[in-house]
Amino acid sequence: MLFLSSFIGYTQKNDVQVIITGRAQKDKVLLRWDINSPVEWQKANKKGYLITSTTLIKDGNIIKKPEKVVLTPKPLVPDDLDSWIGYVQKDNNAAIVAQSIYGESFEVSVAKEGDLSRIVNRADELNQRY
Repeated sequence: MLFLSSFIGYTQKNDVQVIITGRAQKDKVLLRWDINSPVEWQKANKKGYLITSTTLIKDGNIIKKPEKVVLTPKPLVPDDLDSWIGYVQKDNNAAIVAQSIYGESFEVSVAKEGDLSRIVNRADELNQRY
């Protein structure tokens, strides 16, 4: 039974997705994106995101070979910690965001003790940051 549950655990798919919404304005397109996994969110904060534009339709016709253009020459990452000071002074929520990204600890409710509990606490902390 233990072997079977281990096997099932390893066969689960990794359903990590980047969810994107966009809004077109007169002279720009505003994008907002997020990732649906706390662990991948933490990795993406370090590695960043590359934004590409893919043209599928041109002059009302579907293009056989879509045109891709990289819009960000280097990955987009959160501003460095010092840059957050201005945001924090204008909006209290910015302090929470900066703490979740850069803080040494992100306290969760009722800390537990013991080896297994430390693992659970660390997972809880990551979920709270996310």
